[in-house]
Amino acid sequence: MKPIKIVIEGDFIDCQIYRGRLYLWTINGNLCVYDWDLLVNYFAEFKSRDYTALQYAFINGRSLYIDPLKSLFEDKDFRTLLFNKFKSIESSCLYLNQYESKKFLIGEMDVPTHKLPIDTEIYSNKLYFATEDGLFKTTAHRKNDKYPVSSKPQKLWDARVLSIKANKFPQIAISAGSDGLYELNNSDEENLKMLYNDEFSEEEKNIFKISQKHSSFANYSYLSIYSTSLYGESYLAYFDWNEKLKNEEKYRRQWKQEYSESDFFKNNYKPTLSWGIDGRIFKLTDNGFETVKFNKSMSDVEKSFLYPLLNVNNNDVIGGTSTYFGNIVEYADSLLVVQTDDDCFRINGPITRWRTYPRSRNYENQLHVILDNCIEIYSFNHDFFLSQEDKKVGIEFIEMPTFKTRVA
Repeated sequence: MKPIKIVIEGDFIDCQIYRGRLYLWTINGNLCVYDWDLLVNYFAEFKSRDYTALQYAFINGRSLYIDPLKSLFEDKDFRTLLFNKFKSIESSCLYLNQYESKKFLIGEMDVPTHKLPIDTEIYSNKLYFATEDGLFKTTAHRKNDKYPVSSKPQKLWDARVLSIKANKFPQIAISAGSDGLYELNNSDEENLKMLYNDEFSEEEKNIFKISQKHSSFANYSYLSIYSTSLYGESYLAYFDWNEKLKNEEKYRRQWKQEYSESDFFKNNYKPTLSWGIDGRIFKLTDNGFETVKFNKSMSDVEKSFLYPLLNVNNNDVIGGTSTYFGNIVEYADSLLVVQTDDDCFRINGPITRWRTYPRSRNYENQLHVILDNCIEIYSFNHDFFLSQEDKKVGIEFIEMPTFKTRVA
């Protein structure tokens, strides 16, 4: 099944979507915040027969994965009806020019610090962003048309940062290139330093050094962090829940050890791009993806399978990630989406930036791609209809329980 696409005209350099708002940074130094739900419903009004499919495609992506709708999927007639709804609008392109998009503008302001961001992340109503001057945070999702994001950010760190990635718990992985991998821990623990390995940790405003090895970008594998390097060997910084402390009812996330990429891919190891998210690590080979699966405690590590992929040129690959709907490989001039239904979809560039949102509550099925004169927002809807356990690429959707007796 091919994705549905919304195109918004403009000269953008970055994007985020969070709690019904679309955040777009422009090349001119503006931050524009749009009412995403209103924008999607604008198209749905003109396509009344497609209203339900568009709602699930762009606003309520998670609803099809979890109860109560999940139980309806046991009804073959319901599954067929919904599948046909998505099928009828696959490859659709819904377009907004710059004039039309202003109808949905909540607010527009200068970017905080007046410096264009290197990377951004929104977590718990806070906007984190890195510029050439360091790492900052400010308040997002404000009820203020003039300043939908606070114009008075707090500086967290002076270091040069390449990439930031938030976890579901109160941490953010910080890739600082040759300076290594760090983590910002927003936990309210009195002594955070005890949770990290003293040999590798440095503390500065709750920022801790995880590894001295090069880190280009990173992502969370449950409690752990998989760090990808474009210049050296990638690695997993492994964390686990430790035992309860004396007279306390809480478990604590704590550093355990570091695993190199070659620890997972031992047979015919060859340095190529790899990345990890949740319980899977993917590595590009000359023939496709090699995959390793593991559980949260690393007690069961399984080298699973090779997923064949034709015409792979590893020399041109500069990035990659995995989502619920498939694997994404970034080339110098395009993106290749290898879908979980075995279909492939290519987006030609040049590409300024692209983002996925596997840890969001409603936008897990979306891919945002910024091109020279627009942003293309793709909704992939095939994965709802697949067995999550049997998928060969992508990550498995697991509804995570809430641990009230655990802290990060």
